[in-house]
Amino acid sequence: MARISPGDTLRVMLVSESELLREQVDTILTQYAGEHRIFWITQPELAPRRAEDLLPHLVLIDDELGGTPAPSVVRQMVTAVPNAVTMVIVDEHGLAVARQAVLNGARGFVTKPLMAEEFWSTVHQLLTENRVPDEPVGQAVRVGKVVVFIGPKGGTGRTMMAVNTALAILEQTGQSVVMVDADYAAPALDVVLNLEGERDISTLIARASRLDKDLVASVLAKHTSGLQVLLAPPPLYGSLDISLPQVEQIVSQLRLMFDW
Repeated sequence: MARISPGDTLRVMLVSESELLREQVDTILTQYAGEHRIFWITQPELAPRRAEDLLPHLVLIDDELGGTPAPSVVRQMVTAVPNAVTMVIVDEHGLAVARQAVLNGARGFVTKPLMAEEFWSTVHQLLTENRVPDEPVGQAVRVGKVVVFIGPKGGTGRTMMAVNTALAILEQTGQSVVMVDADYAAPALDVVLNLEGERDISTLIARASRLDKDLVASVLAKHTSGLQVLLAPPPLYGSLDISLPQVEQIVSQLRLMFDW
């Protein structure tokens, strides 16, 4: 899932060789969007793989890519992150390129030179249309609270404190609680809670751009208390190749499913 959820920081991938264009996009987003992150990719052949790791909400593709056709890059990006908003930025005389890009899956296009208000109006409209679906009319979107437990080293009681806190919230509030074991070097929640889940977070990583509630629910381990847990893979499998945006995307999905 690369759709933006309430509380998310806007992640933008710009595929362009132009530093000036990057500065222009950054300036406009700072003015209109507020907090955001721009991932600037100058080599279009690297963009699909980086998109799978970074999970941008918005993909902007420049039509000047040193011989690489922008519509071809659009097709690759739509395949890599199908839920992101992909747009192409074209020269004012490049409507044929824009038309082909839209046929290849782009949600829209803007022309250069960028006009701040026009650019943001188009981007904002497309992002709004692409937001995580709201609850039925009259109901607010529920976004779960997040509590993070961090220890300077192992053996400080971090895991027990996290488990006790989660169980206390579950018992005292009756609200739904999920725990995420994010210690990939020395995971411990499975041992502390006596869980033997067949799946863990590694199942979700490959599909981080296509997450849905059913998939995530199928991966969670259930504790007898009612607590649900997203386990880390056993450390014997070696280091886990996971990026911060992938973790953020998974946590964003969990926040839509649980109160805590």
